[in-house]
Amino acid sequence: STEWLNGLKPEVRDQFVKIVDEVTQEANAKVAATEAENRQNILNAGGTIRELSADQRQAWVDAMKPVWTKFEGDIGKDLIDAAVAANGTN
Repeated sequence: STEWLNGLKPEVRDQFVKIVDEVTQEANAKVAATEAENRQNILNAGGTIRELSADQRQAWVDAMKPVWTKFEGDIGKDLIDAAVAANGTN
């Protein structure tokens, strides 16, 4: 929590945040590599990968907004908002 993090001594907090950032970057790099490998495996197996145009993606976002709203009570609006922000979804 922010309260816990802000309660740390500044030097401990700074070191903690630095470690979290490093671990996050490493984990994200591994995920990206796995996604690329899986994408290639799909293509190698003769599969087709369809990418949405900007208009198609926006139509999908618009269609999903009521679903996101439906789950706000279950997982919290803050998590949905964070996912939307992380995906650059409007």
